[in-house]
Amino acid sequence: MGSPKKSKKPQGDVDKQLSTDVNNYLSVTQSYDLMRYIFSHISGRELCNSSKVCKLWRDAAFRELKTRKSVIQFGSPKNFFKTNGHANKDFDNKLTNKPMLGLLFSSSRCKLPECLPPHVPSSCVCLSIKNYGLIVNSTEHEHAQNLLAYTFLPEDPTVSMNLFIESRCRRKAETNLPPNSYAVSDLRSLFELVFSDTPTITNVKCIIIFVIDNNPFSFADLSSYIKDNKIAFWGGAVRNFSCSLSSTTVTNTSFMGIVISGDNVRSWSTILTRDDETEESVVTKLTELKKRVQLLKHSIGLMFSCVARGSGWYDGNKKNVEATIFKNLFPTIPLIGSFGNGELGSYSFEDNSDVKNRRPFQLNHQYSTTIMILTYGK
Repeated sequence: MGSPKKSKKPQGDVDKQLSTDVNNYLSVTQSYDLMRYIFSHISGRELCNSSKVCKLWRDAAFRELKTRKSVIQFGSPKNFFKTNGHANKDFDNKLTNKPMLGLLFSSSRCKLPECLPPHVPSSCVCLSIKNYGLIVNSTEHEHAQNLLAYTFLPEDPTVSMNLFIESRCRRKAETNLPPNSYAVSDLRSLFELVFSDTPTITNVKCIIIFVIDNNPFSFADLSSYIKDNKIAFWGGAVRNFSCSLSSTTVTNTSFMGIVISGDNVRSWSTILTRDDETEESVVTKLTELKKRVQLLKHSIGLMFSCVARGSGWYDGNKKNVEATIFKNLFPTIPLIGSFGNGELGSYSFEDNSDVKNRRPFQLNHQYSTTIMILTYGK
C-alpha cells in the first residue's frame, strides 16, 4: 500500500500561521530594539548586571558596551564621592563604560578616593593622584584647591595591563598582590621585566610611572636598557597616590605605575622642554607629534606639566597655552593630566637610524611638560 497522502492545510490556516510567525518576529524585533534603546541610557555597571539576565539581554548589553567611549569628568569631589571616600550615585551613573583603567587626579586639598573597587570591575586598575593642579581638555587649573578630574578607559580584550609598585610597601598589600601585578624594588627591576633579553612582559607599548615628590629616587643607569625609543613613557612626581585593583588598595609606596601592551595598542610621547618658551615652539613640537599619530577606536591624551609652567611661563601671562594648542591639533582626543614638581617622559618616535642627531634617553625632566597619546582597539 502506498503511504497516505498528507492533507493540505486550508489556505486560511496557512495565512493565520504566517501572520502569527510575522507577529512573533516583529514582537521580538521590537522588544530587542526597545531594549537597545533602554540600554543606551543606563550606566556601564547597570549594563554589566543586565547582561547576566539571559542570552538576549547579554547580546544587547555587549553591543551597547562596544559603543561606549572613554569617560572624562571634572568638578568638585563632592559631586562624585562621599566624605568617607566612597563613590556616590552620580559617579556610578556617569561611569558609562566597562573600564579597564582609571586615572583620577585631585588637587592638594582633596581626599584621595581609595574605595573604588566596589564600583568598578575587579580587573580595572585605578590610580588616584593628588598633586598641585589639574589639566582637563583645553583648561589648565594650575592653582586648583578643591577639584577632581578623572578618566576611565573602556575595556578591550586585546590590551594587557600590568601594575607595578615598590616592593617595600606595607606587608599586607605586598603579599596579596592581584594577578598581573609586580612588586619591584626600583625602576631598574621594572626595566628588567620589560627590556631584558628574555622579558617577562612583552609587546609593551607604553609605561606610566608616578613617584612621590621630595622622595630620594634614582633614575641612574636606566638608559642602558633602552635599545630604541619606540616605547612611550609618561608620568611625574606627585604629592600622594594610591592604587586599587580587585579588592586591594595599595598606599605607602614611593612609586607605582602601569605597563600597557598589546597588538592593538599604539602610543606616542614627547617633551616640551625649558627651551620651549613660545607658543610657536609648542605648536612645532606637537605638530611633529601629530604627524606620527594614527588613532584607533579609543584614545586619551595625558599631560604632566611642571608647576613653574602654565600662565607664568609665556609672554603676557597667557593661560592654557599648552592644553589649548593640544586640543586645537587633536580636537577629538580627550586630554587630562596634572601639574607637579618633576616630570617623567620620553621622545618615542625618533629615527633610530639617525645616530648622530638622536637624543639620548632620559626619563626625568625639570621645567618641562611631558605628553603622551594612547590609542587602542578596533
